[in-house]
Amino acid sequence: ITPSQPITETLTDPSITPTSKVTAIKATPSPTRTPTEVLVFSLDHAIGENPQFIIHRTGPGESLQLFADLFQTSIEAIKAANYDLPTILMVDQIVIIPINQIDPSGLPSFTAYNIVDDSITFAQIASSFSITLENLTRYNSVNGNYTLHQGDWIIIPHLDNQP
Repeated sequence: ITPSQPITETLTDPSITPTSKVTAIKATPSPTRTPTEVLVFSLDHAIGENPQFIIHRTGPGESLQLFADLFQTSIEAIKAANYDLPTILMVDQIVIIPINQIDPSGLPSFTAYNIVDDSITFAQIASSFSITLENLTRYNSVNGNYTLHQGDWIIIPHLDNQP
């Protein structure tokens, strides 16, 4: 596999239970999306383009160091990407992991948001969180008219000075 090809591999750590798996994805640019394209907004799938993120629900034995190693990032970048991340991770905690992002500078913090209603647009979410549609769609790499469905996960950026 060459560095420009996407790779997906399931990696396990001896300290993680046999049923726990984390999927590592090497970041590559995505082709331009059409309005009818169905995107995947679920846990453990890459979100965004530059930078890319994974929203992950932690399992037993998982740590920030494990995520940093698996996703070519740093503990500092993971902490920076997560709004209000506790010092100690608990099982079933949601963590946003930047992919191939070691330097946390310029990286806003985010909150992972689970869609509970069906047929919600990014424009509606931006309005309900009082954030700009541009910033919301930029980090989720989608147009503002894309319709989300119950069970989808997105990232909500926390930016001090939005345009």
